[in-house]
Amino acid sequence: YIYQARYLPAADDDGTSDPFVVIRLGAAEWRTATQPNTLFPMWYETPVGGLVVDLPEKLSLAPPVSIGVFDEDVKTIGANEREFLGRTEITTSSIKRSFRYTPSWVTLKGATCTNKSAVLCSFQLVPETDVEKYPFREVIQPHFNRCSLDIECVGVKEMLPFRRQKVKTPHITFDCGVNRITQETAMVTTKKKGKGPNAVILEVMRLDVSLPANPLFAPCFNIRVVDRRKVGINPVVGATSVPAFPYCPWTHEKPKRHNL
Repeated sequence: YIYQARYLPAADDDGTSDPFVVIRLGAAEWRTATQPNTLFPMWYETPVGGLVVDLPEKLSLAPPVSIGVFDEDVKTIGANEREFLGRTEITTSSIKRSFRYTPSWVTLKGATCTNKSAVLCSFQLVPETDVEKYPFREVIQPHFNRCSLDIECVGVKEMLPFRRQKVKTPHITFDCGVNRITQETAMVTTKKKGKGPNAVILEVMRLDVSLPANPLFAPCFNIRVVDRRKVGINPVVGATSVPAFPYCPWTHEKPKRHNL
């Protein structure tokens, strides 16, 4: 059961990735769909009927469950390419037969991963003779509430040069992963043009999102500063993330004022 991932490495020039997960156990393999333009993807997917694989009766001799996260680059001609983002393993003998209602965050390892890079997942391992006694779940998506987030964007401060060029025209993009209602990335970008590394923007924006009621599944609001340049690419010159759950009206937490 693959729920989410967080703090994934950025594989694309826009400071995001197009991640998907590949699960392997022995000769069996399954992958999720690709979530575009995010470092905090939300899948809530599981293979229908599970994976069928032959394992030794003594599970301590069984291979581990491999969890790999990749970035997918869509090609107009030829097969799509994948770039490795991170990987981890689960000991097969540790997996229970019954469904776990509370999944766990598992840390990813990779050259570009941080100690925050992780996948939220859970597993069931059921002998064929006990499938009716321990049925698989086909729907694992939690309850979501529709919300509108008002963002007051003042500007940027002391932005450092990027690739030996000063920041000239910064724009700020806010997103909150994939909207579970529209199935598109919930994103909004400032319209006003800032000038220089201390640009004043002074813009109020609204981001329509759907957020989970359970704090375990709460995503992050992702903020990226993009420098709009006349020649070449528009690079991401700064990025950060803010936990979304304190801003949800159904919580009792008081959100902090962020100077990021």
